[in-house]
Order: sequence, then structure tokens, then C-alpha cells
Amino acid sequence: NELHDEICQKRTLATIGTHDLSLISGNLVYDARDPDEIGLIPLGKSKLVSARDFYDQLCRDAEHERKLKKRNQLSGLHKYLTLLQDQHDFPCLSDQDRYVISLPPLTNSERTKVN
Repeated sequence: NELHDEICQKRTLATIGTHDLSLISGNLVYDARDPDEIGLIPLGKSKLVSARDFYDQLCRDAEHERKLKKRNQLSGLHKYLTLLQDQHDFPCLSDQDRYVISLPPLTNSERTKVN
């Protein structure tokens, strides 16, 4: 968390993740795409979802948690949702087969996690 909060300036400058390189094919491509066209299996999940659906669910979860805890601000991962708010395209990191391994600043792929 110190790396993300300080060096990466609360994930506004960069995010840091670890991946099992044996599960990644070829060169990596960092680009921005329509979130409805980005498919990934988020870390800790088992089903393929679009980046839009994942983001929308996180927004709903964040609002529910904020109301439940009676807070004005979001906490945890939810505080990074505003970085993608109103963006037409979402950043993503994928391999040469266009398999998405990271959706910064929100999540990495379950498929490439280090066991």
C-alpha cells in the first residue's frame, strides 16, 4: 500500500501488480479501449465480465458500503473508482492474444495471478 499511496500517488501515476509470466504470451500491450469491449476475469472471481459491468458493480458496492458505514468518502479499492468516472475508454494491459491481464487501477486478472 505504501508503494501505491506514495510512489504511485494513490494510483493516479501508476499501479503495481505481480503476474505469473509463464501464463502470458508474447509482448504486452498497454492501451485504452471501450469498457464494453474489454473482457476479463477479475482477481478473486471465476467468471468473465466486461470492464463496464465490473466497474458498475464496484460502484454499486461502494455506494452500498458508504451508506452502510455512514461515511462521506469511499474507502479501499472503491476510492479509485473516480479515476475512471466519465472516461470513454478504460486503460488495460493485455498480452499478444489480447487477453486482459490488468485493468488499472481496479484489478488484475485471476488467470495470471501468482500462486
